[in-house]
Amino acid sequence: MRHIEAPVSPVGPRRRASEPSLPSPRGGAFYQPPPPPTQPPPHWLPPRSPASLVKLLSLAVGSAGVAALSTAGVFSKWVRRMAPPSLHFLPTGANRELVRAVPLLVRHYMPNVLSWNAHLAGFFGYVKLPGMKAVAVERITLSDGGTVSLEWSALPADGEPVILLLPGVNNDASIGYIQHLMRVLEEAGVGHAAALNWRGMGGLPLTAVTWSGPEK
Repeated sequence: MRHIEAPVSPVGPRRRASEPSLPSPRGGAFYQPPPPPTQPPPHWLPPRSPASLVKLLSLAVGSAGVAALSTAGVFSKWVRRMAPPSLHFLPTGANRELVRAVPLLVRHYMPNVLSWNAHLAGFFGYVKLPGMKAVAVERITLSDGGTVSLEWSALPADGEPVILLLPGVNNDASIGYIQHLMRVLEEAGVGHAAALNWRGMGGLPLTAVTWSGPEK
């Protein structure tokens, strides 16, 4: 097989009509690409007029004012909730003595700033609060055959105060906020807590079904 070399043009590669050509040292012409176009350096911020700067400043001041007012409103609502609760009870001597014996009922309440809302407070009551386990469970049969139970923080002696805790709807004595309250009351020494398990709650069987509407 023979090797054949193609002839090389003396004028170099072809060029377009718009591209410049310079004379070569040998009398021919060769292609020289044009230099890249120069671009201005980028700016972080485009130049603004004084009116646009005033508008931006007014927007920033307005946003800061709205944020400050919102924070002040939330804080004032939180402070108002620190006021002592209003107690409604029959003003007998025994009841007055009970209120004096439980200063927790009349002192200022300082909620956590993250749980000033009732729903947030309930959420933290489920997942955060430490509690205690009942030392005894007392099962009670009602007059209509229904079954409830009491879970005790400690068994009371004769004459010792007892505090009855009533869980909310669909809750029993094992719920977090009930167990936490049992622990707080027991450690404060104000009385022994007894948390109620409603019918069918806390593992209790439904031994009686009572009509809760108007009598037929």
